[in-house]
Amino acid sequence: MSIPRQCRDRPRATSKSCDGKQAGNDELQARRTDRTRARAGYALPDPCFDPIPRIDTSATARTDPTLAMKTLPWLFLLLAVGTLRPAQAGRPLQAEDAGVLERGHCEAEGVLQRQDEPLVPRAHATGLQLACGVGGSSQIALAALDARSGGSPAQRLRAGGKSELWRGAGNDAAAFTLAWGATAGRAEGKSWAHVGTDLNGVASIPTDRATWHLNLGHLRDPASRQRSTTWALAFERDSVGGWAPMAELFGDDRGAPWWNLGLRLTAQPDKLYFDLSYGRQVAPGRPSLLTAGFKFAI
Repeated sequence: MSIPRQCRDRPRATSKSCDGKQAGNDELQARRTDRTRARAGYALPDPCFDPIPRIDTSATARTDPTLAMKTLPWLFLLLAVGTLRPAQAGRPLQAEDAGVLERGHCEAEGVLQRQDEPLVPRAHATGLQLACGVGGSSQIALAALDARSGGSPAQRLRAGGKSELWRGAGNDAAAFTLAWGATAGRAEGKSWAHVGTDLNGVASIPTDRATWHLNLGHLRDPASRQRSTTWALAFERDSVGGWAPMAELFGDDRGAPWWNLGLRLTAQPDKLYFDLSYGRQVAPGRPSLLTAGFKFAI
């Protein structure tokens, strides 16, 4: 991967721009936008910084997985995992759900993502995730993401999981879980490095024919030595004729929020699902994110 001429022979930038001057308001806003874009799975950093898409999660991440691969909040979030009920949260929402897989039950998820933004190359990402219940009201997952922007590739690997801390009485009861994850990444010609750690409190609250999902989390980015508070609010309608519509808002305290609309098709109950989503950031230039994915119960 080539290094921009103005950045050669310079130390790694932190809070300053390529010419060494203190970052202005435009650059500061751009860096904040990078963080929120990464929530959907990847971002396009300043050329003087490592141009590595950043992953999150839940989404797929959104792949999402998040890319995703939308952590973090920047996390891939790539592929939210778990089962609240047959038509559960997860893809194509970027918000996480409070469902936990039963011991010995596994799910595979995949996602294709495309992010568009004025004046920057279109970014594409492909993500896969495998999650399994391990008992003790807990599950673990491993996700992988491959992203490209302007011909520059980057990869991400994320290990994560979640544990149910509380559940109400009944079959369709409210629940609260704690989700966690750690992400490693690399860009072309570079070695693998730790790029993010996240912790997320998740509540799922069923209502008549629908479920609300609320997320509040914390994300640490070791590269920039900065931390973010992340959040998401999602509404998921129960399936009608095999189709389940949903909508959400998500973001962090360093950038403008995103809205996202999704639709999930139940191809085979409790077994196979397909989904689509489209979202935009509420910010100048209005970056957009389009995803398509699947989930298969093993």
